[in-house]
Amino acid sequence: MCKDGLQYPFGIFDHQDGQYTICHTPTLPGEYTVVVNAADGKQLKAFKVVVDPDPDPMKSVVQHHGPMYSAVGSPATFSVMVRDGAGNPADGNVQVSFTTMDGAPIRNIEVTKKARPGEPGVYDYVYKSPVAGQFLKHVAVNGKPIQGGPFIITVGSHGLDDSQQGSLFNKTI
Repeated sequence: MCKDGLQYPFGIFDHQDGQYTICHTPTLPGEYTVVVNAADGKQLKAFKVVVDPDPDPMKSVVQHHGPMYSAVGSPATFSVMVRDGAGNPADGNVQVSFTTMDGAPIRNIEVTKKARPGEPGVYDYVYKSPVAGQFLKHVAVNGKPIQGGPFIITVGSHGLDDSQQGSLFNKTI
């Protein structure tokens, strides 16, 4: 029984070597204190656990840096800012994939991901396509599509000249 008078479900796994694994999945975000007592009631361990709120794909955003057009083999960049339901930075499992316009997966686009230091919930991505064409970039957080997606990208066989670039830069979706 806990201090608030409620009992919380948990599981215990006996490793048969004097060690145990105790499992509990909190249902609400917040700071929890976990106290482990022996059968005789003696406290063995106490530690704090912080449970972050779930990320909300509808509050998360994708920001494109530069044009939504790139040349074959040239890097294009974008960032994903993961937010919780209140709009605060949150951690989340971000998935990025590419498909043709009719939905067929493209597996040979190279994608690298890097967490932005000092900015929780912000991830920078660089991708390069070995082929030209118009594609859909799908971004999801914890398996749920992010707002505004999928995003149409164009990969050309060569770069843009200055007259073509002006309307494509600094688009935030």
